[in-house]
Amino acid sequence: MTRLLVTLSPALLLLLAGAAPAEKPANAMPREAQEVLRGADSLEILSLARDADKSKNTVYGRRVVEQVTVKGADKKAVLTSLADAIAKSDRVAPRSFEKYSHCIRAKEGDKTVDLVISFAEKKAVVFVNGKMSRGDVRLTPKPEKLLDGLLRRE
Repeated sequence: MTRLLVTLSPALLLLLAGAAPAEKPANAMPREAQEVLRGADSLEILSLARDADKSKNTVYGRRVVEQVTVKGADKKAVLTSLADAIAKSDRVAPRSFEKYSHCIRAKEGDKTVDLVISFAEKKAVVFVNGKMSRGDVRLTPKPEKLLDGLLRRE
């Protein structure tokens, strides 16, 4: 009986202390990035791929395969799709970030936001003026079809 109490005591202490299970961290883009994305007149959508010739890998270690600028209804559709993908994410993603294939770039005034996306790994990394923001944003792969459609339409 004494042995059982000794074994359970750390767990019992946590329960008595009111310890709650850890909550998932917030899954949102930094406010500054959101403001630039909304305020920009247009968005650039880039399709990225790794090239054996490293001198061609100019955008976050990748070369630009296709690129399109979207405005108006297309811009709104992209932002709505991203917001939905972030909201519906299960927030489960690997630690790695190696399979990124898209970038959404927005410019407003002297601020530039790049959202570098790996749909395969279900996450994106946000850069504001070339500096990586804290953490990453988890999302579903749903916007990939929209982005690819916009890239191929041009």
